[in-house]
Amino acid sequence: HNVTPRTMSLVTTSPSDLLSHFLSSHPYRTLLDLVLVTFILYIIFKKPYNPNKDKDKPTEEEINELCKEWKPEPLVPLDTQPFPKREYTASAPGPTITVGNQIALNFATFNFLGLSHDAKILEKCKGVIDHYGVGSCGPRGFYGSQKTHIDLEKKCFEFFGTEDCILYSYGFATVSSVIPAFCKRTDLIIVDEGCSYPIQHGAELSRATVKRFRHNDMEDLERILKEITTGHMKKLQTKQRRYIITQGIFENTGDLARLKRIVELKHKYKIRLMVDDSFGAGVLGKTGRGIIEHCGCEPSDVDILVINLENALGGVGGVCLGSQAMVRHQRLMGLAFTFSASLPPYTSAAAVFSLESIEESPQRMDTLRDNIRVTHRMLTEQLHPRLRLDTALNSPIFHLRMADGARRTTPGSEDQIVADEAAFQIFERIASRCLERGLAVSVPKYSKKEWMPVEPSLRLTVSSEHSHDQISRGGEILREIVDEVFDSVSPTKSF
Repeated sequence: HNVTPRTMSLVTTSPSDLLSHFLSSHPYRTLLDLVLVTFILYIIFKKPYNPNKDKDKPTEEEINELCKEWKPEPLVPLDTQPFPKREYTASAPGPTITVGNQIALNFATFNFLGLSHDAKILEKCKGVIDHYGVGSCGPRGFYGSQKTHIDLEKKCFEFFGTEDCILYSYGFATVSSVIPAFCKRTDLIIVDEGCSYPIQHGAELSRATVKRFRHNDMEDLERILKEITTGHMKKLQTKQRRYIITQGIFENTGDLARLKRIVELKHKYKIRLMVDDSFGAGVLGKTGRGIIEHCGCEPSDVDILVINLENALGGVGGVCLGSQAMVRHQRLMGLAFTFSASLPPYTSAAAVFSLESIEESPQRMDTLRDNIRVTHRMLTEQLHPRLRLDTALNSPIFHLRMADGARRTTPGSEDQIVADEAAFQIFERIASRCLERGLAVSVPKYSKKEWMPVEPSLRLTVSSEHSHDQISRGGEILREIVDEVFDSVSPTKSF
């Protein structure tokens, strides 16, 4: 009923007339539509391009000839230097050690209390082997948990004064797994740049934002804490988990964390604290409870405590201690716990026996502290003018480094790399000659993935089993070899 005369005329008009009318009214629109329709039809019906269509396929003989001529590139760069001799030990790591066929004074291993070969512990482990065998053959969540594992976790949280404990099967993987279990991409980690590679690796696996403060520099740490609690960073405080991570005794430098001050900053800025006390447990503190006891702090001051059992405790694996909620979280989120076979039962039993031995025989730690003082005094008095000593007075780890190599150039620069390589070769010569003379010391090798290049060093360790005569004899051998090596090096050469 609403049809207009214009509409009626269009309905009765023929298609050809409509097309002519549309072309005359909208010529450019019509042209564009035709181009688009043509392009779409071209794309639909276009045959796929075959680059080999016009090429002749090689014959069987040509293929065989090409294969004969092909020389694949090596998977790894060819090293023109001879492959270094692989040393092996043929005895327990006591005050002396057999390296190959050479018996030497042992100043190279981390058996600080001599527990790895204690006669009483070995005898108890034999009984555990008779009962459980030598392997668990399963992860903790799938019938790999045995009573010795539960006993060790219970002993650890009772000994170190925490609520609960979780046992990992590999020392390196403990802290590398604990960090990503709690820190994710949106979180923040503030870590001492002097921390060892397992902590660095864990921080990278977490994918969290990482801020590094200068080694043991509390002013620099507080500067970062102020930055993240003011301005736009303050708004993220309720949404972002934040951790300070440090070590008790730093493996790469031998010095101690300033834990008392770190705890003060933790409470002041309301941030969580994680401590790796792998080298302090069994060494520091009146009763061997590590850096927390040594600094007069409380176990509750540290939210997450990680300890490698492979040093002073003479065992295998590692533990993480803290609240029950923190431990329960790791039983699903700690990848090294969930997907690794559990420890051989006798090794976890050995760690229990080691902790009992520390409680029953505190004189081990007294002897160790005395040996640390004797060794520190000896190295200081006999120090070659071209060397410096890096360590703390309470640390059983001693690093001898080049006196003029204290990072005069930018770390990682070409000049510094050359200087570090020259220093490393010097220390390798010293260690090799020391072994020939009956003294085992080590030259640490560091990953190229370290956050900052670690200055080369000659590393010595001391244990409670060393006698003063053995320490004195080791010092004499070291002094003689160092003098010989530096006498053969140009005195004007810097490192």
